[in-house]
Amino acid sequence: MLAAPLTDEERSAAKNFMAELARRREADEERKRIEKQIGTAREARAQSETAKQALAGDSSRPQLRRSDEVTVPVPPPSPAEKIVQKREEIGTRENRTVSVSGTVEKTTCQPDNSMAVTVSSPGTDTLLHITDFCKTPFTSRTWTPPDPFLPCSQLAGLPARITYYPLKGGRYAGEVASVEITKSK
Repeated sequence: MLAAPLTDEERSAAKNFMAELARRREADEERKRIEKQIGTAREARAQSETAKQALAGDSSRPQLRRSDEVTVPVPPPSPAEKIVQKREEIGTRENRTVSVSGTVEKTTCQPDNSMAVTVSSPGTDTLLHITDFCKTPFTSRTWTPPDPFLPCSQLAGLPARITYYPLKGGRYAGEVASVEITKSK
């Protein structure tokens, strides 16, 4: 017996699900790569500090004259460490999603495609973060976006339902998973 063909809505939901699955897989692979880089950089810093302490605090060694001083270079933070520092500023993501409906009051974009979004709903404003707005799904059943859609300049003022992962310990309430424009402007 053959199954009934999928509706457009079911096809769209399946496509969005597969895209989200691929994004999560990419994020996991990137996280593992970054954690490996961080471990290497931390080991190098620890060895550098150990060498400095050994040279400075070991009284059994002859004291170095100024001309004999040894400079142990400390490597600058790696790109992976910079990402972790930024992640610490943003907060720790929970494994559940929450939605907020309201009007997008303000958007602030950065050169790395990250974006801060302020959503105003009755009685509260919610500050949310988007890591890469190029990879975030923006959808609508009632609104046709301009082509090309530039969320940095065209999202403000639109009513939206934003689904996000709550964040702990950062300045943002959450990390955006998807944005649905709820009606035409």
